[in-house]
Amino acid sequence: MIIPYYKSPNHDFNLICGDTFELLPQFNFKFDMIFADPPYFLSSGGISVQSGKVVCVDKGDWDKSMSQDDINAFNLKWLSLCREKLKDNGTIWISGTYHNIFSVANCLTQLGYKILNVITWAKTNPPPNISCRYFTYSTEFIIWARKKEKVPHYYNYELMKHINGDTQMTDVWRLPAIAPWEKTCTKHPTQKPLGLLSRIILASTKAGAWILDPFAGSSTTGIAANLLGRRFLGIEREEEFAAISKARREEIEDGKTFATYKRKIPDIVKAEDTQMDCFTCDEDIIERLPFLGEVEVQNLHLKQQTPKANAFHLREEKEGILIYAVAPTYRKKTEVAGKLAIGVKEGRLDKVDYSTIGYIMFHYWNNEKATPYKLLSTPKLVSKNEIPRRVFASYGY
Repeated sequence: MIIPYYKSPNHDFNLICGDTFELLPQFNFKFDMIFADPPYFLSSGGISVQSGKVVCVDKGDWDKSMSQDDINAFNLKWLSLCREKLKDNGTIWISGTYHNIFSVANCLTQLGYKILNVITWAKTNPPPNISCRYFTYSTEFIIWARKKEKVPHYYNYELMKHINGDTQMTDVWRLPAIAPWEKTCTKHPTQKPLGLLSRIILASTKAGAWILDPFAGSSTTGIAANLLGRRFLGIEREEEFAAISKARREEIEDGKTFATYKRKIPDIVKAEDTQMDCFTCDEDIIERLPFLGEVEVQNLHLKQQTPKANAFHLREEKEGILIYAVAPTYRKKTEVAGKLAIGVKEGRLDKVDYSTIGYIMFHYWNNEKATPYKLLSTPKLVSKNEIPRRVFASYGY
């Protein structure tokens, strides 16, 4: 079983924090569609403009430039793994720029995919080119391919035609980049707009479809999928971005926010006035992914503390420390529930006398409106010397 980072209450949004290359081989499940926004390998010290300010375009170590041979090997590996997780009639969408998209296309062909279209996303609000030595970069490319040469794929032609003013939609899409309302939980450095993902999902899936994103980022794919009645599994290596994904999904648990987001996406509004069934899932959305397990604590010895503290202590031997991997964000103040609980408010265990600690506390609330931290892995007993300098464990004093 793979332990999820986060699951939505009705299981239509599932997020794993880890390496795609390690996780994809661990389960056997076929998806209807895959969207991937892999590294473009363009973080090499360049500059751009955001909100009128000159900024460095370096996104992180995951986006650093590599040799062409390394780029090809990277793309061949993840596309091969994804092909194994795609239904025979399923399709995959991959976004990119000239830095990586030609490699992706070659790898798709090599692996037996059939390329259906290469979409040109023409951004209506691109950043200016501050060097004044090139044309302004205003487009990205999105390859659409199906798994097998001779197995038909799904395409909602009539809906795309309706969205496009009752004329055939071309492979040039004029859509804006992300809007301020899409950044309420902060943004990922390469975050795609919900309008773009909504069109992709509406075009190539039916309601209730399972969608995989192997480089989830802040999970725009998952948010769009849920707005449209589809189900989602995302894999994201960076916990910082996984936390943003979780916050974004919790945000649309509010019915008003959910409805507001749908109204802000023109393709959804147009779809609702002609094909309401494209949002209706015939299957019970509560269906779980069979390879995602729940965190199990029932085998640990639970001892209830005083009713006033409203908590349970998970006790172990004095020479060991029980630690958890938990979501580290969102609760600015931590509840006081006992002097022996370790404070890791900032994710650090410095300046703590380990010899005085017998356990770390994990809270449970009776208040349904409270948002407790979520366990990310099965609790384990470790020696005090094994505690890393930076660890996300339980709550503060």
